[in-house]
Amino acid sequence: MHEDQPQLTGEVPAISDTTAVRDREEAQKTEVRLALVMNGGVSLAVWMGGVTHELDLLRRASRGDDPSTVPDPNDRLVFKLWQDVATSQNKIVRIDVIAGTSAGGLNGLLLATAIGRNAALPDLRKMWRDSASLDALLKPRAAHSVLNGDLLERQVKAALDQITEKSEPDGETVTLFITATALAGGFKPHEDGFGQRFDVRDHRRLYRFKNQPKYREKYTPSIDNENGWTFQPDKPLRDFASSNEANLLRASRATASYPVAFSPVYEGDLTQHIQDSLAINNGECCLTDGGVLNNAPFGPVLEEITKRRVDKTPVDRILVYVVPTVGVPPVKQTNYPASEQNCPTTPLGAVISRAIKHPTEVDFRSGIEDLHQRLQTSIRGSRDDLFRRIIDEANGGLQRRSLRDAAANLLDDYRRSRARAVLLDVVNKRLGDVPTTLTAPPHIDTRSILEVLSHGSDWFPPSDPAELELSARLSETAGNEGRPQAVDRTPAPA
Repeated sequence: MHEDQPQLTGEVPAISDTTAVRDREEAQKTEVRLALVMNGGVSLAVWMGGVTHELDLLRRASRGDDPSTVPDPNDRLVFKLWQDVATSQNKIVRIDVIAGTSAGGLNGLLLATAIGRNAALPDLRKMWRDSASLDALLKPRAAHSVLNGDLLERQVKAALDQITEKSEPDGETVTLFITATALAGGFKPHEDGFGQRFDVRDHRRLYRFKNQPKYREKYTPSIDNENGWTFQPDKPLRDFASSNEANLLRASRATASYPVAFSPVYEGDLTQHIQDSLAINNGECCLTDGGVLNNAPFGPVLEEITKRRVDKTPVDRILVYVVPTVGVPPVKQTNYPASEQNCPTTPLGAVISRAIKHPTEVDFRSGIEDLHQRLQTSIRGSRDDLFRRIIDEANGGLQRRSLRDAAANLLDDYRRSRARAVLLDVVNKRLGDVPTTLTAPPHIDTRSILEVLSHGSDWFPPSDPAELELSARLSETAGNEGRPQAVDRTPAPA
């Protein structure tokens, strides 16, 4: 069973039972993993709710849920269409990473909760029709804002209450990132290469919620106050459980508290979900709309994707940016053509409008540039080409012998490189509460590397080439028996 597919037990209201037959069928399908970046804008809540609703239909249809679990007749037709498409392509769709701001954060939170609780998403379109109208949001009149945020919070709570939860929820692995803006902000300490300290003001807030089932044992390097580091099993996370509903509601209201329209929100216990501990060195604060500083949170999504392990093949990864757009804009975008005479006389309103809108380009542009850079440095194409050459009937035997000899010679250095990556991750975690230093990564001594290798973890191959070949044959046998093969069990930092 692959990394993000839990083995579900018991009954799930409004969701078909998970059986051994379906597990075997899913193991033979191509898994399509979707990572969503959901754009901000409170006015987009209704439209974003419709997109989120369709994505929920797609993921549940592709995994073989019964159409009777979809109450609306029109949605049921779409659900069956998605099932036909997924079946014909032999694919199953998973949504495992979501990041959202403002309206995108609200809808992303509800979708992630449904995934984490292994439940169907309620009809968000009706919720937004009831709560997004100005008439509703203006009554009763709020004392410190134009619109009534309490009504919005009650609607979100009603939607969360409709997402059913088992006594022991064991949904799929999903990570949610929600952005907000701190009114006070904090100072993040830094040090330059000469040891001089300087502080950088940071008003950004990024909250992480995660559902991590207990069906699989994974071990992660962890800080140990006595020994410096140790290996500990990952603990199951239930951030979308009803017991954490207060923080879910607070996060949903904070990310959508557009200045003036809604009053700021007290951070409170949300601090336990902050992704960057250095951002809260001034304590709790008041929060407003996340779109003020980050309207398209690509960064945490790209980082989370790189940490995902793959335990079955094939897997397709798709990054989805959910934003309304007209596509390619028209060539003529302005009524104020540039010229020596026109520029100084550009209307003040047009200048102010563009000065406000242009900073929003940064999030999307930097996200696309980051993604492009990661793809340019990816080794997937080279790896696939190498695999094709190995299995080639004509020259594969020679290739395999040559590569086996090369791998045996490089095995020791490869194991040390893996161990160093594990230790570097531990060091970075230990340095998480000290100033960011603008220097090269810290040195990892040989003694520590050898100590890690002595544990015999499955994060790096065994030291004996013969044992390595035996492991490869066992994996091949497991694959021939219909069980998915472990592609890579190395830890995130590697």
